[in-house]
Amino acid sequence: ARKITAGHNSRIQAHKLVEKRHAKRFKNYDMDKAPAVVLSREEHQKVSTLLYRALPRGDKHSAAEIVKAYKKVYKAIGKPHWFQRAKSHIDKLTPR
Repeated sequence: ARKITAGHNSRIQAHKLVEKRHAKRFKNYDMDKAPAVVLSREEHQKVSTLLYRALPRGDKHSAAEIVKAYKKVYKAIGKPHWFQRAKSHIDKLTPR
């Protein structure tokens, strides 16, 4: 995703379907293998805002809480297939 967004001055951005801030909840999380979608800056901001509301910064969220929040947010924005990709990725990971 970084290769696609490079050179666009942040007009388009990669959104990791499981954000980097949650990677520490999983022992074998590899950001380079994480599924991502390319969004406009505005779309990315909207999704990120909803995820921050569902999973506030600074709080320690369990793997189950992360999955539940992603399912809710992605469904709310009409992208349930994003949750399926994220969940498929999470299912391969080992929670701490």
